[in-house]
Amino acid sequence: MALEFLRGRTARDQASAADINGDDAEVYVLLKRAYATHCLLTVYVGPEKTPFTSAILEVVRDQRYLVLDELTPAAGHARIQAEPRIEVRAIVEGIELRFESRVEQVGEQDGLPFYKVSFPAEVTYAQRRRQHRVAVPLSQGFEVNVVFSDERELRGELRDLSAGGLCARVRSGDIDAKTDRGALAMCRLVLPDDRSIVTDIEILHIDAPPRPRVPRIGVQFVDPSPTVARRIAQFCAELERMQRKVR
Repeated sequence: MALEFLRGRTARDQASAADINGDDAEVYVLLKRAYATHCLLTVYVGPEKTPFTSAILEVVRDQRYLVLDELTPAAGHARIQAEPRIEVRAIVEGIELRFESRVEQVGEQDGLPFYKVSFPAEVTYAQRRRQHRVAVPLSQGFEVNVVFSDERELRGELRDLSAGGLCARVRSGDIDAKTDRGALAMCRLVLPDDRSIVTDIEILHIDAPPRPRVPRIGVQFVDPSPTVARRIAQFCAELERMQRKVR
């Protein structure tokens, strides 16, 4: 039977977690959250875990599958047909989500491929939020500089901040979604009035779509000193005050 899908249609599946039993309820709700927030996925294909970018087009509850959009770069299409086992990672509302599954069927619409993927047995939603994550107002820009041990440097812009980590848009510098995830680095966050916060970080997630789209990184702070932790908390409070002013 041919796989049918219409890009851009309104999602027909509005069921709540109460309609589903057991572990499937949490899996469904987390996948639906990733779909609803339009987040980018990093899809790792094959034993080499080659990274490609995609997105969720639909979550079908009753038949327990989801539909993924075309992979970019385009070389992912041939790779995923030869190696249907995949690992998927994303940042959903500031928290890393990941799961493993396989492509069961490949479809095409208007010359663009899409992929029917079985519901995973489980979805890991890392760092269940103990700390409130504060979004940076769009009218504000705060510089984030990241330096790796090999002296590579990223320059970006802060998008959100919590006591445990941050998310930043990367404007310049080279980052590899496959090799740099999990890397340790030094981060400098430039604050107003020539202040700054410097601390060690671990790269938790990398969304690296093809240019000209801008990559994003999600990081956690690694053993910040009490002084640094206090300054981070103070800046979170400052960002919240900024948010209230622009509402």
